[in-house]
Amino acid sequence: RFQSSAQAPVIMPTLYYWGVKSRAHFINMVMAWSGHQDDYEWVGSQPFPGMPEWATCETKSAWGQLPYFEDEGVKIGQGAAILQYLCKKHSIDKDCSLPDFAASIQAMEGVWDIFAVVNQCQYSPEGRTKAFDAAFAEGGAIAKKLAVMETLLSDDNASFGSRIQAGDVCYVALIDLLLDLEPDLCKNLPKTDRLTSIVFGNEAVQKIRAKSSMTYFKRHD
Repeated sequence: RFQSSAQAPVIMPTLYYWGVKSRAHFINMVMAWSGHQDDYEWVGSQPFPGMPEWATCETKSAWGQLPYFEDEGVKIGQGAAILQYLCKKHSIDKDCSLPDFAASIQAMEGVWDIFAVVNQCQYSPEGRTKAFDAAFAEGGAIAKKLAVMETLLSDDNASFGSRIQAGDVCYVALIDLLLDLEPDLCKNLPKTDRLTSIVFGNEAVQKIRAKSSMTYFKRHD
């Protein structure tokens, strides 16, 4: 897709990732919440690994994986790096205080930790059912990490800082993914539930959630 220009066509910045709720979901949710959902194109039509076309697919990162992002001369992989790049480019949360910035990036790191556990469970050699059951159970890896995230949210505004920032929305994107695996996830996480409701109420976020409604992670074998 191209944007029209008075002088010459400008190639639209493009995010390449399959149309499933996984690594691109964090990027798309933050961009939607911040009002930048139309400043790039999300292309989800790539072949999957294992398909004959995957070997010749050119829109892959230096690691031979997705997500992959192109923006004129910038070619970058790794979902967290792409998200940070877009936040920098569009000055997302540029006026936040240093404590708020610290809270936001700490939340992001917490999200990546939990997402890593989700991936481990998905591909567990003992089967994903057993792995996810253990991770979501009391004292399990996901349950313990979510409990920590809950303690970091403010009692006053249900955000990690003084307001909702990229790290908060990134956390909600994770919760959106986890709710497909554990529908009662927020039952004992009231501040997480409140934050999720606020972010889910955003019109642009609703649209991106509808666009990425296909689940990738499965609870059972």
